[in-house]
Parts: sequence; C-alpha cells; structure tokens
Amino acid sequence: MALFVEVAKRKSFSQAAAALGMPISSLSRRISMFEQMVGLRLLDRTTRRLVLTSYGEAYFTQATRLVEEAQQAFDDLVAETKGPSGLLKIAAPPDFWVLHHLSRIVTDFSARHEHIRVHVDLKPSTIDLVGGNYDLAVSIEEPRETSLIMRKVAEVGNGLFAAPAYLDTYGRPKAPRDLTAHRAIVPTQGADTTWSLSRAGEVVPLPVKGPISCNSPSLARRLALAEQGIISAHRLSVERDLAQGRRAMREIG
Repeated sequence: MALFVEVAKRKSFSQAAAALGMPISSLSRRISMFEQMVGLRLLDRTTRRLVLTSYGEAYFTQATRLVEEAQQAFDDLVAETKGPSGLLKIAAPPDFWVLHHLSRIVTDFSARHEHIRVHVDLKPSTIDLVGGNYDLAVSIEEPRETSLIMRKVAEVGNGLFAAPAYLDTYGRPKAPRDLTAHRAIVPTQGADTTWSLSRAGEVVPLPVKGPISCNSPSLARRLALAEQGIISAHRLSVERDLAQGRRAMREIG
C-alpha cells in the first residue's frame, strides 16, 4: 500500500524508487504483483507518463489516509521510546535572580530532555498565561487568575535596600516613620505607593514617595546602586550586591 501511494503521489516510478531507496525494477514488479492480486489495473503506464485509473484514484484517496495514520502511529511510538518532546514555553520576570537561577535550571532540564525545545519569555508586566499560550510561568506575586494550577517552589524574603553612600548622605532610617523623609524608588509614576513593613507579626503600612519611578526591578536596583534612593526588593534580586558588603548594597532594618 505504501509503495503504491508513493508512486501515485509522485506519478513517477523513478522518483518514487529514489525516495524509497529501492531499484525501479523491484518497485515496478511489486506494483504489478499488487494489481494482479486485487484483479484491477490501478495505473496506466506509457513511455511518457503515469496516470491513475478510476480505480487507482479511489484507492489512492483511501490508501493515503491509512498510510499517513500508520506513519503517525509509528512516529508516536518512536517518540515514546525517546521520551517527552515538543515545545515548553516559559514566562518569567526579567530580574537578575531569574537570569541567574533560571538559566541553570533550563540548562539542567535540557540536558535531561534533549527532545524538548525550551523558550523563555522575559516579561516585566503581568503575565497572561492563556492568551500568551504559556505552559509555565515563574512569578513572585500570586496570579489573579484563580483557575490556574499554582505551586509554591520557594519562600522569597523581601527587604529595603540602599547603597551605603546614600545612607551616609541621608542617614539610616531607625524606625518605619523615618522612611517618609527618604527618597523611595517606586514602581508607578505619580501614584501613591505603600510599603507594608512587618516584624514579629506586626505589619505597618507606610506611604512613600520619591523623584524617580520605574516599573523594572532590575533598573530600580541599578538606580539604588547609583545612590538614587531606597528600593523595596526581593533578597534574591540583590544577593550579589549584599555579598559585596559596603561596596554595593546594604539592607535596612
């Protein structure tokens, strides 16, 4: 059946034989034997061309579908033996900790699953998992969509951070109310921003403001390193700066 489909598709014994990797004489003989077995002529052969008979046309239509289904079943079987395959689309925020940790995770995953292609989409804004056709998203904030399957993978602590030189210039806040006199690098322009500070079970909401705002955590970190103010950030985002001590960033509180 598969030999007939290949010949009928190409309308050429020579081209079909080349595609199948077999001699033309063997292919022609196999087709002739098949026609003798069914008792019908499926192909009209001339020196110039190959034409399907009405029986050949009808058989070709049905046989093509069966051959394609058989090939798909074979491909699926081979894929099962090789393990998972396809595209894994991941959305994540463009923060330093993502670039540092996710790159290692993706590298390890790709080494274990060589037949899976991975695409990482760094998005600074709220992620639309359904509209963006994502399989997985990494997020610090809890998604608004309640129908999503969520799993906590780690606890990430928050903190207030500033460059040592900024603290030397403006002073180090000793109590939450002291922050109102400081320059805060906030995420939204012209809008009131409230930092919720907690310690020992007590939560203190504190309105803050500053002359500089940006919606990128990575840029906010760089602005803080440039002594432009205090940021509220996840510790993972500034862990390399904290490791440098007074030369880069210090935690407040």
